[in-house]
Amino acid sequence: MNSQLIIPLAAMFQSARLVAEIAHNGRFDMETATPLLSSLFQFEAESTEAVYGGLDPLSPGFKELEQQLSHADKEQIEIPHMVMAMMQLAKKLGKAETRLQQMRDELVRIEEKLEMYELTHVNTISAIAEIYKQKVSDLSPRIMVKGDPLHLENPDNQSRVRAMLLAGIRSAILWDQLGGSRFQLLFRRKALLELLRNQM
Repeated sequence: MNSQLIIPLAAMFQSARLVAEIAHNGRFDMETATPLLSSLFQFEAESTEAVYGGLDPLSPGFKELEQQLSHADKEQIEIPHMVMAMMQLAKKLGKAETRLQQMRDELVRIEEKLEMYELTHVNTISAIAEIYKQKVSDLSPRIMVKGDPLHLENPDNQSRVRAMLLAGIRSAILWDQLGGSRFQLLFRRKALLELLRNQM
């Protein structure tokens, strides 16, 4: 198993945890979100680590992943289910070259405006969310985010959720490119945990 796999996997879990925090508590940790948002604009990264600006920014994702792999709690299925759906959507997008190119073109347009707006600015996140809405939300499986309606009905939170889901899918595409599969997450948990602990 490719040792690099653990990096995009941790990023997916970091994205999913952020989505859950927004949905249930209305909290959006910008510091935790920044490397994930930034990864959307890393088109020619020199290494897997470079996609996220190193490993340190993924520390929350590594911790979340270790917890999920070590303690498979049947009641805590929301985040693993979200990650599995990200993987499925990444597979579909990987076969839709035109759609992927359109998404990349939109991201390039957003990147050109980053001098004007910060990565975590509401306008940037809204623009990223619109890509998810236009290019991903019509694909199946649809990721059904559950939480407090008070938070989920907030337009800014809706944009944050979509932006984090798109970032998660970007990591899932990288996971797929490195040879990752849903089978490994389901049935090779011990091997993944060993890779994770070696990485940490």
